[in-house]
Amino acid sequence: GGLGPSPVVTLLLAAGACAGADVVSILEKMQVQLASCRIELTGRRNADYPRRYNHIWMRFILKGEGLTEANTRRAVELSVTKYCSVLHPLDPAIPLETEILIEGSPRCRCRSPMGCPLPFLLAVQPHQFVRGVTR
Repeated sequence: GGLGPSPVVTLLLAAGACAGADVVSILEKMQVQLASCRIELTGRRNADYPRRYNHIWMRFILKGEGLTEANTRRAVELSVTKYCSVLHPLDPAIPLETEILIEGSPRCRCRSPMGCPLPFLLAVQPHQFVRGVTR
């Protein structure tokens, strides 16, 4: 043990990879030119057996030309509610919260002459998806 991720962690990584591939594909169809896409994942597991996930968080960090709040929210929503084949077999009662950050967003209010070094947080209130419904 300890030489790699556990099977349960691998499941979380697979969900992130699947959702990320979906989001990239959807945004490309929207004519967005992505420079980068990073996903940070966190999962909380039950303390007792079965030690399955009881809550999942996904943070999408995107950078590129043509990204807007509307198109990034739509791409993430479509991925986690419709297309991600890794998330669909999971218990639909498991809360899935998403957060979206767009790096270097023109909506940033910092006044640095070098440009904004920090990402702009789009989804201040994270979305929660349960059974394909945004809450």
